[in-house]
Amino acid sequence: MPYGELGHVGKSNCCCCVGFSSAFGPVTPGCGCEEALVMEIVEDMKQRQQGRGDQGQIQRQEAMMEEIETINTKLDAIMDHLKMERS
Repeated sequence: MPYGELGHVGKSNCCCCVGFSSAFGPVTPGCGCEEALVMEIVEDMKQRQQGRGDQGQIQRQEAMMEEIETINTKLDAIMDHLKMERS
């Protein structure tokens, strides 16, 4: 499942057990007794969602557009130097 489709990722409690849940359902690492591990996993998953999900896609597209603008500016300068017509 892609990170962008995970939906909410968060810590969950059931009786005395701790785990996390998302679109793929509840998970309780360490038989539900590993709260520090659960928090580490939740934070890691949220960072991955941001970096690889929709937000990450938008950031990569914005960076690509800036690169294209830089290339176009350089190409225009080369064409001006060579006295070439632009179409």
